[in-house]
Amino acid sequence: MGPHSSSLPVPHALLVRRLVFFIPATLITLLGWYLAWDMMDASFDTPLAAVFSTIQLILFGLLFALLAVTSWAAFLGLGLWLLGRRKVPLEREAMAIPQSALRPSTTTRTALLIPAYHEDPHEVFARVRTMHAELTALQPEDVPSDIDIFILSDSQNPDSVAAEAETYRACIANLDSRGPAVYYRRREQNTEYKVGNIKEFCIRWGHAYDHMLVLDADSLMSAQTMRRMIMLMERHPRIGLLQTCFIPIGRETLFCRVMQFSTRLYLMPAAMGLEFWQGANANYWGHNALLRTRAFMESCGLPELPGKAPLGGRILSHDIVEAAFIARAGWEAWLLPNMPGTYEELPTNLIDFMQRDRRWCAGNLQHQHVMRADRIPLGNRIHMGLGIMAYATGPLWLGFILFALIGTATGISGGGLQLATAGYLTTSESGQNLFYLTLLLLFGPKLLTLLLAFIRPSVCRSFGGPVRLFVSAVLEQIFLMLQQPAIMLFYTTFIIRPLLGRVVKWEAQPRSERGIGWYEALLRHRNHMLFGLFLTGLASIMPSNMTIIGVTPVIIGLLLSPVFTVLTSRASLGQRLRRMGLFLTVDELTPAPEVKTLQNNLAMPLTAPVKPVTLPSLPPEVHGTMDPQPLRYPRPQTAAKTFNAFGLEEAATIPLNDR
Repeated sequence: MGPHSSSLPVPHALLVRRLVFFIPATLITLLGWYLAWDMMDASFDTPLAAVFSTIQLILFGLLFALLAVTSWAAFLGLGLWLLGRRKVPLEREAMAIPQSALRPSTTTRTALLIPAYHEDPHEVFARVRTMHAELTALQPEDVPSDIDIFILSDSQNPDSVAAEAETYRACIANLDSRGPAVYYRRREQNTEYKVGNIKEFCIRWGHAYDHMLVLDADSLMSAQTMRRMIMLMERHPRIGLLQTCFIPIGRETLFCRVMQFSTRLYLMPAAMGLEFWQGANANYWGHNALLRTRAFMESCGLPELPGKAPLGGRILSHDIVEAAFIARAGWEAWLLPNMPGTYEELPTNLIDFMQRDRRWCAGNLQHQHVMRADRIPLGNRIHMGLGIMAYATGPLWLGFILFALIGTATGISGGGLQLATAGYLTTSESGQNLFYLTLLLLFGPKLLTLLLAFIRPSVCRSFGGPVRLFVSAVLEQIFLMLQQPAIMLFYTTFIIRPLLGRVVKWEAQPRSERGIGWYEALLRHRNHMLFGLFLTGLASIMPSNMTIIGVTPVIIGLLLSPVFTVLTSRASLGQRLRRMGLFLTVDELTPAPEVKTLQNNLAMPLTAPVKPVTLPSLPPEVHGTMDPQPLRYPRPQTAAKTFNAFGLEEAATIPLNDR
């Protein structure tokens, strides 16, 4: 059955959605630009001042445009929630499936894939045991399983390999034999890293499975969610990808506890707004997603990019490209923003978090090659553009601050600092309006989300009650303000290094509760502190004391960045605040059954089996191919074709039940 064999498309619905999203976002952006221009009008009195002011306006315009788009997405998601659209149609369909129907399929088979590279085997197999037990509980006695679990190891260290093999043997000895089969496969050479790991599985066994449920080594998904997603894909033969919004859980450092709290509280509106405009051009985030194997194998063979690494060569951030290729081939890719029972774990400190972002940034910069390729749907191009812009905010912000301060200190451009504070340091009507508009975009979605939480007692209780929720939200905002200047400088280096030809190494991600020592923190933040001292000196020679007020939050964040990183990496501090009732989430107060089971499995290490254990042999291979999909670059399009690309000619469309 081909990708075009399901319900009739409704392309105009997708076009209307995108207009509803992008027209207000564009108007907000234009309003901000106009107010900034009007406020800066007096700063163009000399040629040099005009150059400074023009550069500042351009930098401000780019930053404000990204703020307008992301904030409007959150406002739109909150509006949809208030209008009663709290789950997308596919989610409503999935949740309407009675639990009695959540049983193994008789028509399709699914492979649950867990790639692993130098992971803690106890934690990996604790998740395997959890999901295996849940799937077995939904499996009637006389019905065979339709799911096989594969641990796809790429580990190269001999100690890691031995520990994986030993833990796998102990895991098999403790599993219910009637549940899903659990296989362990290790590659001798980890060619192409995770991309090659999944590709090798597809070539050897892909044709034996209709679906692939891809998880990370730190992922968890409930059996009910797996079953509902599989049934959705069986019912809708055009769907090639179902991506869930996974919730971070399980970490105790202060850094992670704040992130877990903010994600639980604020993710929903942003995800709903994102799903609204993207339609069936959802992103693939690499894990906690169900893929149609045929769609993936036929369309997701990755080519080499033009040029040399790091901006060319082997594709680093593969998942976003694979989503674009799935859509290009005519399959639908959908985001399930509120699907329950899907989780991950975060890096436990700012340094490890930034190490992951460094890899993602290098991969996102490569996407400019894919954005320009022929037949890539507009929705996927927008995803890639926003992904690049998310990291480009670093150098844009740095340039914006420097031009504002230098222009003010030298007297070249007096309006730069007013613009850098979004009109806070001005008495003009335009400046004040710009300041209030910026405050609305920065804090409006969060305040509205908090208000909605306060008026719903069940939501309030899930965060520990109204007082604890309010205090946690205030502290989260202070946390964000303190860490943001250092993050912006991190992003600046992440952008500059690939542009200078520095190749990013793709290493194993640290997942332990790793505390950062003072030496490492000072080493990683030394340039941030130096820049903070530079800003302090620059601010001290400004003609107005109000200048210091404008840059004080930035200076404090930079000078205290090592202290912030060290303290927030401490699990003891996170646990202390937990005992005080701060940064609580529903996953701690009333955890779901799968989370409880995982906690129990993590607390009870497996012991070596006393009796000999017969390990399952890998299933028979059904060889296939995954040929690289070419990137062809089109000639310039006519205006009519460009308009059609906005939604009318994309393969990914809105189903009939979502008009």
